[in-house]
Amino acid sequence: MQKFDVEVDLSDVPGLEHGLRSAATVYLPDNVEPPTIVLVEYPGSAFNRKYFDISAKPGYSEAAYHVEHGFVVVAVDHVRIGDSTPCDLFGLTLENMAAANHRTATAVLDRLREGSIADGVAPIQIEKVIGAGQSMGG
Repeated sequence: MQKFDVEVDLSDVPGLEHGLRSAATVYLPDNVEPPTIVLVEYPGSAFNRKYFDISAKPGYSEAAYHVEHGFVVVAVDHVRIGDSTPCDLFGLTLENMAAANHRTATAVLDRLREGSIADGVAPIQIEKVIGAGQSMGG
């Protein structure tokens, strides 16, 4: 399994402060077989994206499980959580958080399709995208 951390500029998301960035981790099978299904996951509550890759005990990484079954997994930190940029809590609404998450997913999917997610990673033909979330991340 390959793993890459990426950031996405959220400056163009309406209702958010300028200069915000979101953080995501992309998990790829060692050999990506087209066409590929991408699973974009959002954690709940105050959890960060590492929730989907718990490696303290063997067999607890949801990301590894999905990758072993041929999926590409994108785990995303919501704005203000994890490695995403801190911002004013009172300026966040469900609408602008959803717009930020959409912008993040779209940017990462575009990079996967273009082959610009990381050096040495070829463009990926995406057949389907599935969104998933734990608790309020859903």
